[in-house]
Amino acid sequence: MRRWGVVGLLGVFLLMVGLWMWPQVRDRFFPQDKVWEHIQRTGRWRVGMDPSFPPFEMVEGGQIVGLDADLARAIADQWGVQVDLVGVGFDGLIDAVRTGRVDAAISAIPYDPLLTRDVRFSRPYFDAGWRVVVLPDSAIHTLADLAGKKVAVEWGSEGDMWARRLRRKYPGLTLVLKPSLDEALRALLDGEVDAAVVDGVTALQHAHRVREILPPLSHEGYVVVVPYRAPLLHRAVDEALLRLEQEGVLKALVERWIKGEDR
Repeated sequence: MRRWGVVGLLGVFLLMVGLWMWPQVRDRFFPQDKVWEHIQRTGRWRVGMDPSFPPFEMVEGGQIVGLDADLARAIADQWGVQVDLVGVGFDGLIDAVRTGRVDAAISAIPYDPLLTRDVRFSRPYFDAGWRVVVLPDSAIHTLADLAGKKVAVEWGSEGDMWARRLRRKYPGLTLVLKPSLDEALRALLDGEVDAAVVDGVTALQHAHRVREILPPLSHEGYVVVVPYRAPLLHRAVDEALLRLEQEGVLKALVERWIKGEDR
């Protein structure tokens, strides 16, 4: 009798483990995705974005335009569907995806590891991380060359944090604190400093006037956000982004909207 009792308890335990693991097994081997099915059935993809961050998204002539708007259309074209751009405040984008108000969000959104249980993030399509830039004819070619040099940075920014790390690493590096990113860059262009710490967008916008020192100080990938319950949509977005990168479409969008911004 005790033997059957042990077998029974073991059976109950295995059943509980199986029930607990079934959602993970189902999602891995038998994915279901009503969001993706709805997009395929209706031929429309609802994408949320906050049109207040040019050149990624902004309103012109009553329409949302920018790099992210064109990216959403390019992804939709890969699938043969239409895209509906939905204006959503930046702080509400994740909730809009979670609650089904939109099918995805593309709005210069950085990857956030704290939200991976709530939504799914695509592969990055742009790196906005911090980097050091110098004038094209500068003798500075590596980060180590910053020793003894003046470096402008926006006070209190994340770039300020990275610049202070550089100061600890390279003797004699002097930080010149500025109230804004534009003024930090202006200090470099005016010859007040030897280098400036800027984000990836600013570096590209002024690529015809400054030269980037590699490697970047940090990486901040902008990603597409989709519902956690949409594994097939997530896969389709990643595949579309990879294809657009391989075909040079992503590079062309950057050339159009960012590198041409200050020309």
